[in-house]
Amino acid sequence: MKNLFYVLTLFALSIATTSCSNDNKTNDSKFKGVWSGTYSGEEDNGTWQATISADGSISGTFTSNFFTNVVIDLTGTVNPQGALNATYGNMFLTGQFTGTLEENSGSGAWTNESDQINGTWLGTKQ
Repeated sequence: MKNLFYVLTLFALSIATTSCSNDNKTNDSKFKGVWSGTYSGEEDNGTWQATISADGSISGTFTSNFFTNVVIDLTGTVNPQGALNATYGNMFLTGQFTGTLEENSGSGAWTNESDQINGTWLGTKQ
């Protein structure tokens, strides 16, 4: 009886540790990587850079040519279809970057909610 118990226990453990499918497979964002570009508008322009993680989260900065020596944090997400939605800000400026990414390029619009100005942005994957 003990032998049967040990055999059944080993059998149950082997089934529990064996997977029939590849559940550990990750779905990395096709936009994953380092991106950079420029933004422009009538009252402000500058550069931006961001890293997109495997899950589509965005972490980066933008640097204004108007507000010299100020680097502002940029955070957000990009969905699997390439829709980008990010916010930026510090204690003086707040705004949004929205747009669309394709395989190696992207474009969209930005708004500076604090100063009520806006424009467009362009970027490429590095």
